[in-house]
Amino acid sequence: MTGAEEGWPESEQAALARRILPEYMRLGPERFVANAGVEMRVVRAGDQAIPVVWRNCESWGGTPDVSSAWSHYVRYPLDEVARNGKGVGALLRRCLVYAGVPVLAASRIDEAVLVNNWLISTNPAPSLDRGELERLTGELCKMFPGRAILFRTVNPLLHRELAERLVACGYQFVAGRVVYVLDPKSREYQRSENAREDRKMLYDGGYEIVAQEELTAADMPRIEELHRMLYIEKHSRLNPKYTELFFETASRNRFFEYQGLRKEGRIEGYVAWYEFDGLLVGSLVGYDTRLAKSSGLYRRCVALMMEEARRRGIRLHLSAGAGAFKHHRGARPCVEYDAVFCRHLPVQRRAGWDLLKTAGVLQHRKVRRGW
Repeated sequence: MTGAEEGWPESEQAALARRILPEYMRLGPERFVANAGVEMRVVRAGDQAIPVVWRNCESWGGTPDVSSAWSHYVRYPLDEVARNGKGVGALLRRCLVYAGVPVLAASRIDEAVLVNNWLISTNPAPSLDRGELERLTGELCKMFPGRAILFRTVNPLLHRELAERLVACGYQFVAGRVVYVLDPKSREYQRSENAREDRKMLYDGGYEIVAQEELTAADMPRIEELHRMLYIEKHSRLNPKYTELFFETASRNRFFEYQGLRKEGRIEGYVAWYEFDGLLVGSLVGYDTRLAKSSGLYRRCVALMMEEARRRGIRLHLSAGAGAFKHHRGARPCVEYDAVFCRHLPVQRRAGWDLLKTAGVLQHRKVRRGW
């Protein structure tokens, strides 16, 4: 498969993939993620349609962390420290990253093939047996003989069988980030005073809740603006710069489901999620960062997702960041990994991944994995 729809497999995963991946292939990833800096191919493994991306040599320094291992493990941490870090702790974190840079550069970690990369922060987990994983890995090693093979966003808590099969196929796990998962049936959520207050605020009449069916293509420029305000201007240019076409396509094809918050005819906040394999994945949240914090837009947006998960009776993936906020509403942390296959590379090319594996274990050793 290269993006054409002939012979598209039949599965829940492939049906979701069909809503966005052919568009990526037809027009090119950078029409949807302006700073993507990658080439893409869709490969078939069993009844799954798997997007594979690799960074092209001409991509510029702002390549986002979703499509660049170097941005994810080096540039983004340094950017976070520069924006938010103060004191001795920030200096120590900066020094630790810089200490690893020579090894990571020599290992050329950015010359990796990123498998199951949908150019979003949390990717739908494929359902592949060990034989299919071994065949896919072998094919990719032949196609890209000088590159590590990296499966994106593997969560052993949520997708234990996939994680175990990757290990059995020779992949090593590099801790990528701490994410938060909410079970709306859990005692922690049901007893959370913060969650109750957020629900009250959501329905206090301050904002009109706009359903997916009420949003039109005319709303997409505003949603793109809210995304840019929060993710790019407030946080980091190393976040993916989703374009208006991305939001419009994801809405039209129902890859994402949206809800918005409108006041006086103007959308001031939105959320975007997809449901897959019994999990509601909160992919994007955006709001007008120029408004006062007292408007409670972030709280309202998160409450929209929590209410939807509660209504459907399924768990909610709340992505990374704002850990204390999510914890106080009953969400629990777990570590998400990149699974790396590099045994076909020379020793010096594997050293960087070994270093990242060790650093990740040390950094996230206190995160509770058991539920």
